[in-house]
Amino acid sequence: MYWKWFNFQDHPKTIRNGVLAALSDVLFIAPLIETARLHSIDDDRETSNTFMYVLFAHESKRRTEETIASGIRGSISGDHIPYIFGNPLDKDDDLYSGFTAEDQMISRIMMHYISNFVKSGDPTKPVQLQAMTPIGERFHSVAWPQLTQRNREPYLEISMSNFRNK
Repeated sequence: MYWKWFNFQDHPKTIRNGVLAALSDVLFIAPLIETARLHSIDDDRETSNTFMYVLFAHESKRRTEETIASGIRGSISGDHIPYIFGNPLDKDDDLYSGFTAEDQMISRIMMHYISNFVKSGDPTKPVQLQAMTPIGERFHSVAWPQLTQRNREPYLEISMSNFRNK
């Protein structure tokens, strides 16, 4: 249950946010998990490495007027794409501007993991994340478990406040 339905004193924005969370789970998260499960049962273990992550527990400080006016917090599907391609690091990019130093660190982490995954099929190998920065230090010791049929959909949560697998 996302909220107490019998509490009619809830602000309409609270109800809206609960409905959006439920719809997000049904329309996006559930199919994503099912796809990952099906991919993980591939007979060829050499080519079917499956890893899941939730990046946008991280909320970018880059906000649009529409987001501010609506009062909706958090991220939407696709918000992680600029981070994977390093847009927060490009200060001359007019389309993706307004990123903070935190956003830049998250982008470096994402590019590192994606690069490793492309090279080896494992986001933590062949190059381990350097522990030179506070964020690097936190990610340096976090294991990213592979999704298999034996475990229960483990994923890595990536944000400035949480660096853990669940």
